[in-house]
Amino acid sequence: MMDSAHVKILRSNHMQLVNGMNGDAVSLYLHEKSVLTNNDVDTISSLASAVKKNEKLLDMITHRGSQAYQHFVEALKINNEDIKLPASKGDNADGRPVVLEVDEKPSDSPATKQQKTTENQYLDFTDMPPEAASEQEDGRLSLLTGGSKKPKTIASPLIAPTDSSFDPNDVYSMNTDPRGFCVVINNKDFEPSSGMEKYPRKGTDVDANMAKELFQEIGYIVECHRNQTVYQMRQILKRASTRNYANLSSFCCIILSHGQEGVVYGTDGTVDIRELAAFSRGSNLSGKPKLFLFQACQGSEYMDSVERDCDGRMETDGPPDLYGNEISLPSEADFVYGYSTVPGYYSWRNSQSGSWFIQAVVEVFRQYAHKMDVVRMMTRVNRIVATKKSQTGQRLSHNKRQISSIVSQLRKDFYLFPVNGPLKTSKGSVM
Repeated sequence: MMDSAHVKILRSNHMQLVNGMNGDAVSLYLHEKSVLTNNDVDTISSLASAVKKNEKLLDMITHRGSQAYQHFVEALKINNEDIKLPASKGDNADGRPVVLEVDEKPSDSPATKQQKTTENQYLDFTDMPPEAASEQEDGRLSLLTGGSKKPKTIASPLIAPTDSSFDPNDVYSMNTDPRGFCVVINNKDFEPSSGMEKYPRKGTDVDANMAKELFQEIGYIVECHRNQTVYQMRQILKRASTRNYANLSSFCCIILSHGQEGVVYGTDGTVDIRELAAFSRGSNLSGKPKLFLFQACQGSEYMDSVERDCDGRMETDGPPDLYGNEISLPSEADFVYGYSTVPGYYSWRNSQSGSWFIQAVVEVFRQYAHKMDVVRMMTRVNRIVATKKSQTGQRLSHNKRQISSIVSQLRKDFYLFPVNGPLKTSKGSVM
């Protein structure tokens, strides 16, 4: 992780760098110095505008280790003589000392450290490592436990909507058993080439197990993959898109990993989210709903609260198809995306209980999947995630928020309709 003082220098000069830097030339130099991978350079060069390229480059290098800043300054000297940054956190560009306000956590007494070690046995992390961000365990949502690999069944099956208010033209057909095919990609450990080898995603296995059990119980065929490279992720999505979906109603993909704006990490580097989703545009899935869920950061900013809580307590952790043609559809139709955070911001994950986002998805889907469409359920997920607030005791990451995001390109209402009726909630009851 880049030194926090260097990150602050980059943020202070953000506008000058974004508008004046030769991002392509700088990224090639950083690639030669092994700061950026081939995938990183390809991601930057694929962006349409110079501003977007420069923003992506600045976002990437803050997570490429302690030497990234020095190599970046060298690249500017070679390619951008009008842009000058301090060579190190203690020097100005002209050699004079520079004074920086660095956010640091006050040192604790041994007694305080012992107390915090007990209280913070399980920590929260962001899915792009923050500067020493941690938080107490989030106990607001109940955990789903148990390791049964077989879908659990209950009485009172609900195979398809029978209410007269449902118009078949307004609802995707979800009457097959299995309901669909679901891929879960769970990246916990990373290779040195990714720049993330020091940041394993503790707690992600909880997310993966909860998501697997949820979609098995809904009635999906679930295929799980762990610690996949960029190439392997592409191959998994490609294979999934070529399955025979004649007797399946839908497709779901859940990716748990580190991320940046518009990209997620394989174990060896980054891949564009749009590229992964593009595999599902094929004719096998034409007209069928496709749900993508991403637990990953989308930037390196902390999200602040709009207003302070009155009591000061910690809160623990498309348009309708009116004239559509069922034979020829827009290539981007029938997709719905759920992101754990909005572009530009960190996404929080607990080392014991998993991420705020996946916890909320499981909680809401278990309660409402038999009677509420996916977009409305994801709106309730937004509401739950928005109640969370970090409590780190560190100025940089204290009292930070998160809001998940829904992007819908659906033409109809997307109901999951679990094959065996209402699911058991996290407390074991049936809604």
